[in-house]
Amino acid sequence: MQASRKKWLVVTYFANEGGMACSHHIDDRLPLLRERGIDVTLLTTLIVPKNPSVRHLRTPTLSPSGIRFEVRQYFKRKHLPKWQFELIVTLLLLPVLPFYLLERALFRIDTTWYWTPLAALRGYLLCRRNRPDLIYSTGGPACAHIAAGWIAGRTGIPWVAELQDPLVHSYCGRSAAELRIVYRAERYICGNADRVIFLTGEAARRAASRTDLDDRGVCIYPGASSFHGAPQPWERRETMRFAHFGTLSGVRNLASFIRGLEEAVAHHPHLQETVEVHLFGNAEKDVRRQIEESPCRGMFMLHGLVPRDRVVAEMRGSDVLLLVQGVDDVSAETIPSKAYEYFHARRPVLGLVYKNPELRGVLENLGHVAVEADKRKEIRDGLLHFVERWRSGALAEPAGGSHFTVERAVERLIALASEAGEAHTEGEGG
Repeated sequence: MQASRKKWLVVTYFANEGGMACSHHIDDRLPLLRERGIDVTLLTTLIVPKNPSVRHLRTPTLSPSGIRFEVRQYFKRKHLPKWQFELIVTLLLLPVLPFYLLERALFRIDTTWYWTPLAALRGYLLCRRNRPDLIYSTGGPACAHIAAGWIAGRTGIPWVAELQDPLVHSYCGRSAAELRIVYRAERYICGNADRVIFLTGEAARRAASRTDLDDRGVCIYPGASSFHGAPQPWERRETMRFAHFGTLSGVRNLASFIRGLEEAVAHHPHLQETVEVHLFGNAEKDVRRQIEESPCRGMFMLHGLVPRDRVVAEMRGSDVLLLVQGVDDVSAETIPSKAYEYFHARRPVLGLVYKNPELRGVLENLGHVAVEADKRKEIRDGLLHFVERWRSGALAEPAGGSHFTVERAVERLIALASEAGEAHTEGEGG
């Protein structure tokens, strides 16, 4: 069957949601799949905006916590004054409150799990009416893969699952019960999907060691969309500008970077007047507290969320882009999605990498600098390295281009889908 006649059911919890990496991942792929003749039906949660470019089915979550989450998300998009938001949401959710409290007392698991049954039912009914050639699940929340697996198991349609983040890591479960669910979900996905895509080779290796994945695991680096137009020539300003883009919270924070910066300033006090650190995106309370408690707090400028078109301009206008991994074991098998956008900005990158030779190799092969995220002196030396380059005008030439593109990832995905379909047919006896 030619690619022009292929039909895919894409199952993902989030899509068409601004400021969310797991949504951008699939959002960037949809136009490319369509260009290559693939007819996509998208199945997501109810709370995301509808994507008019594809057939988009949105399914609610039938649980007290799900209803609460979806109502709150709906009114957040209205940008109401805080008192109006709280009043309206409280009144609407009052009848649900006793059931919500009972659910939380009995089951301490993430709300997204409750989306699975209704999503699986809707996807199954769709497949009965309009049988697709492939079920492709991606995310994000593991519930999308479980729903896709149930649909595939009952329809016999080939299934490719793409795990954007490792399912098993240090904070994957809110309770012992949810941790057991996560482990079972990983075993189910790796044992039943025709192919499982991981975003790093290390993630694939670790999952294979815990499951019956065998040789069905594949690493596809996701890449990013190339930026339009050539970057403006670099000009040295009166101050040097480091910039970080993306959410900072939890284990991905600035604690190690701030310690390295403080040590650099202790040896070179003039840096407080010549270096700025700009943060674009959400910085949670713990991160803001780290900044406020630092003697270097005057060097930081927080901009909050900005539109994606402005992100491109700000990246290209920065002297050095800052990539931060959390000091946590999961960092050893992940590459922040923002890294691929950084590479297309053609600016030097200082990467704080935690026990991740794979990411270190990617950075250094493209001419960037990687330091260990928990080594204060390495971070200090990395900062001073770029400061010296800035002073001498050696940042004028942008970093080399990147071959990590969404187009390349989509080509590999389509080839893998074809391979999975053939293997599935053979497995059913031809």
